[in-house]
Amino acid sequence: MFFITNGIDNYRKIFCYKGVASRNSYVFFSLFQILPLLFLDAIDIFFDLVSQVTDLLPEKISDLLDIVLRGGDIAIGIIVLLSLLLADISISARRLHDIGLSGWFTLAPAVIILAVQFIVFSWFEFELEVGISIGMGIVIVIDLVFHLLLALPKSKIENNKYRPADSIFTPATDEAVS
Repeated sequence: MFFITNGIDNYRKIFCYKGVASRNSYVFFSLFQILPLLFLDAIDIFFDLVSQVTDLLPEKISDLLDIVLRGGDIAIGIIVLLSLLLADISISARRLHDIGLSGWFTLAPAVIILAVQFIVFSWFEFELEVGISIGMGIVIVIDLVFHLLLALPKSKIENNKYRPADSIFTPATDEAVS
């Protein structure tokens, strides 16, 4: 049950950037984030099935329902992906604190991704679809490398300004949010 309780606890700390997150907590939460993505896939499949059923209705009603369903699908996707992004930034900052680095290093992959995207689109002549595919591949690789670099190092206990010197593990608490 540590997997589920850890995921729920870290979503409760979505706006908490103080404190630390252990290596186990970080890895389990990263795996836990697969569940909302599966939820998004299930919703997309549901909306596709409903959309196919609405094709049996008259054309004007079918078109209206398609617009409503696509709008709902997009809105749910944006909300879920935004919550995933905020939770990822939060736990990444706390994990960086755990290894003795500033939480601002969570911006490093974003800067690298923007620079690479700029290079891909400005220096090379690609069709839009090919450029987007190459760009997304680069984004996935950079994000994967960043998360692996956060998951591998052990906690820094001594000389870590983000945790008290007398504690072995100080988790992020709700008091740290205020």
